Amino acid sequence: MRVLQVGYTDLVGTRFNGRDLCRGLRERGIEAQHCVWDKRSDDPGTWQLSNNRYRSLVNDLVFKSLETRLSVESLLFPYAWKLPFDRRFRAADIVHYHLIHRDFFSLPALPLLTRMRPAVWTLHDPWAMTGHCLYPLDCRRWETGCGECPSLSSPIPMRRDRTAFMWKAKRRIYEASRIDVVVASRWMLDMASRSPLLSRARLHHIPFGIDLEVFRPGDPEAAKRRLGIMPGSLVICFRAVSSEFKGLRYMIESLRRLREERPVCLLTFSERGLVDEFRGRFQLVELGWVNDETLAAEVYNAADVFLMPSTAEAFGMKAVEAMACGKP
Repeated sequence: MRVLQVGYTDLVGTRFNGRDLCRGLRERGIEAQHCVWDKRSDDPGTWQLSNNRYRSLVNDLVFKSLETRLSVESLLFPYAWKLPFDRRFRAADIVHYHLIHRDFFSLPALPLLTRMRPAVWTLHDPWAMTGHCLYPLDCRRWETGCGECPSLSSPIPMRRDRTAFMWKAKRRIYEASRIDVVVASRWMLDMASRSPLLSRARLHHIPFGIDLEVFRPGDPEAAKRRLGIMPGSLVICFRAVSSEFKGLRYMIESLRRLREERPVCLLTFSERGLVDEFRGRFQLVELGWVNDETLAAEVYNAADVFLMPSTAEAFGMKAVEAMACGKP
């Protein structure tokens, strides 16, 4: 069995871009390769769709710029059309797609690609079911064709309202494709089941897993010492992400109101500098993006509480990891 994972990058978000799946398959004796737009590892089994040294510049100045001007998404990038000519794609028994709406993949290539090789597409957000947005929140236009979008500025933003056009384009592309669609949560499964765009796709509910040998309760005081947290502190852990869906504004508002007699430490993943207003009032330990699962588990074990006030999540992996480490 030969499995090819296709995604945007290999090191950032390894559990969502196919890299961890490659590793797990290889450990089970299955040949697995990873095709990405942005290769950051030295893994010989990972290869880039394009090795042109100016590819990012050309992609931004030509194709991304053109899509922005035309208010379309993932229709004009040429790189997916290279796959049928690649022997590694043709040799695969199954091709697994992840996060293909990251400014490198062309959806119109899906009908050809999915007819050449059996295809699985894991949806990590509802973008595949909407006219442009990652999460429609309370909007229900995705069930009837989009158009007259109430939130064009929501990720992925559009200059002009071409959401109805994009919705129809996706429907035509999916109808011509042969895809098994995987979702990780019952919420996503319910949404996919109601989506007119995915009415012909075979849907599968496969929750994401975590390694319970890694994510498990540990010694909180030892973890705090290793992370340089002041003794006796209340440690509040969360993802500091500027995305409007991750609820950072609610955490900041709550922290502004916090009245705590003992020292407080804010222990954050992902982006740095988003909670600088609390510097001096609280201890800040900002780790940035963490790919090391052992370090991530230590962070959870150092926390007294983990905050995750997201307004939308396709699964909620961080909450699952924190609970596995015994944190409220």
